[in-house]
Order: sequence, then structure tokens, then C-alpha cells
Amino acid sequence: MLAAGEARAAAALSGMREAAVARTEQMLDAEIERLGALARVNPAVRADEIDALRLSRERLGQVLRHAHLRLVAHA
Repeated sequence: MLAAGEARAAAALSGMREAAVARTEQMLDAEIERLGALARVNPAVRADEIDALRLSRERLGQVLRHAHLRLVAHA
């Protein structure tokens, strides 16, 4: 039973990872674009704010690509 659960989880994991990465990138890309557009008209928006979002996007992608599932049994 455990082996079957592990097999099902492993089969689903790749798709779950890809979906999580795509959602995260989509959300952060939109925010990076928004801040970039704002920075073009508002000098108060600093480049380091945009750079920080880019770094967050990169790091979150790395973390999500290495995520793994853990089966937990409840009595």
C-alpha cells in the first residue's frame, strides 16, 4: 500500500512542481513588469526593489523545482 502511494505521488510530483513554478513566475513577472513601468515615470521606485523581486523569482523557482512530497499516515 505504501509503495502504491509513493508511486502515485511520484507520478504527480513533476506536474505539481511545474505548475507551482509557472504560477510563481507569472505572479512575480507581473509585479516586476508593474514596478518597471512605474519606475519609468516615478524615480522614487528604486532599481534594487526590482532586482530584489527578480532574485526572489529565481530563488523561489529553485526551491520549487527541488520540492518533494512526503507521505504522512494518519491513524
